[in-house]
Amino acid sequence: MSILILNTKDRKESVLSEKEIVLFKKENSILYTIGYGGLVKEAFRSKLKKRGIKTIVDIRINPYSFLNRFQRFRNFNETTDCIQNTVCGVGVNYVSLIELGNLFKEYDDWKYRYREFLCVAGTLLVKPLLDLEEPICLMCSEVDYRRCHRGILADFLVEKGYFSDVVHID
Repeated sequence: MSILILNTKDRKESVLSEKEIVLFKKENSILYTIGYGGLVKEAFRSKLKKRGIKTIVDIRINPYSFLNRFQRFRNFNETTDCIQNTVCGVGVNYVSLIELGNLFKEYDDWKYRYREFLCVAGTLLVKPLLDLEEPICLMCSEVDYRRCHRGILADFLVEKGYFSDVVHID
């Protein structure tokens, strides 16, 4: 198996071999996910701290969207800086990987489309994720991971062997 990478800027192609792909896989590594919707910042911080999260990975396609807020906390800044400041305040790194966002949320069959997207480009797209300080936690605004692309992405990462297990923080 190999993956073809096309650099559209330089019009150059390169290939990741099976050996290179295996280098990115991690053994005995737990992946966490969380949806921050409805939480106040203290509860969000507590959930991350309790599990020893070192890096929160924002996988929303638009990290500056209106949904970028904690509900019931009206005076909280409604930008990505809000979440970044919240997690950095407890020693957690913040990373935004919009390339892992759900491009298909407007479609009825978005789950199917997102899975296909990962089948085609997932190995390449998750590469930056695998260099982050662990444990990491995928974050989106949707509370229920079953209604969010982060659940599909987490399953993909475990199925491919990048992580040994996933824990969805509720």
